[in-house]
Amino acid sequence: MRKLLTLLAVQLFLLFTASAQKTTVSGKITDDKGNPVPLATITEKGTSNATVANEAGIFSFSVSPGAKLVVTATGYQTREIASGNNLNVELTVATSDLSEVIVTTALGVKREKKALGYSVQEVKGENLTIAKSIDLSSSIVGKVAGVQIVGSPSSTFDNADILIRGVTGLGPQAPIFVVDGTITNQSAVIMDNIESISVLKGPAATALYGQRAANGAVVVTTKKGTRRKTTSVELNLGATFEKLALLPPYQNEYAGGYSSSYTSVSSLGTGYLDAQGFYLFKYNPAIHPASWSTFNGQRMIEYGADESWGPRMDGSLYRPYYSWYPGDEFGVQVPLVPQPDNVKNFFRTGRNLNNSISFTSGAENYNFRMTYGNQDRTLIVPEARRQQHQIGLNGSYDIGKYITLSNDLIYTTADTK
Repeated sequence: MRKLLTLLAVQLFLLFTASAQKTTVSGKITDDKGNPVPLATITEKGTSNATVANEAGIFSFSVSPGAKLVVTATGYQTREIASGNNLNVELTVATSDLSEVIVTTALGVKREKKALGYSVQEVKGENLTIAKSIDLSSSIVGKVAGVQIVGSPSSTFDNADILIRGVTGLGPQAPIFVVDGTITNQSAVIMDNIESISVLKGPAATALYGQRAANGAVVVTTKKGTRRKTTSVELNLGATFEKLALLPPYQNEYAGGYSSSYTSVSSLGTGYLDAQGFYLFKYNPAIHPASWSTFNGQRMIEYGADESWGPRMDGSLYRPYYSWYPGDEFGVQVPLVPQPDNVKNFFRTGRNLNNSISFTSGAENYNFRMTYGNQDRTLIVPEARRQQHQIGLNGSYDIGKYITLSNDLIYTTADTK
């Protein structure tokens, strides 16, 4: 009997000790406006001990003394608090999670992306100008799914061409470009003045623009001035360089011409071809000046040939094409040797200086933004240069409660050589 009483006392002691090691915490989860946050999860930090608040945001469960509580809820920032009783936990909305993705659609209408029944993808302006692209098309390639570049402006000053969703027919494949609701040429866009770009794909997305947008539309929204009583200046400077990346392999053994294809030195008649494949000049007093008599028998190659079946380039003397023109080099003979770097040395390092400055101001009833952009670009081809200047001005003014006047002007001038 004594043993039984002792065992019962020990069990009661252990049960009391276990209860003493846990404490009950309770409280209510609300948002920053005091509204209850239902089904929030409250977890004892570092353990799997957790509970879920009810529809009114109220919770209660047991935790270890001094435990930390981690409160999480969908759409709200996670919060860590100390345990206690009658807690009132306020959660802050996680804007990055709950904010709807707003995109600009046809005619400048802004809608939630998830509410659209067609494909549209948006790129923010700051993601377009990191590498200082020279035109709008090349700046969105690689950033928008389904956009393919089909012409790179590395050897001309033209803008790049793009296809949206590949080839769709036999006619023109380029999309239209819409800047603040106006269909225009992409060259009229100041890159540093872009707020965002929405690429509309398919006929459903571009129906409001009609047949012109059958191949898609690139909708550009430009930066605007603020309605706050502040003034700001924005300066953007950029410099990029380009070099020729790849050349085809060239042979440096045979000169231009077709003389190697002849079977014998008499294939063209006597005295017109030598054993090495050179053509021989034959003086004819009926058609040649008397001073040319000393040129009789000099070696030549077929200057107009675009294939390399001529004589071997072994250093033999011959008459180059320019030696037949009057001047200091008339009549000279030079060794026929390879020029392995003549094509590579023709090209230069291209340079693109792309700078802009913007002035923004406004008040409660008006705003404006003025931008000056300058692009000084040289190509890899010698003596090719373009200096482009752009001035953009947009703004709005409230002349009444229901009437607002707005403007959007861009002037572009370019000097191309």
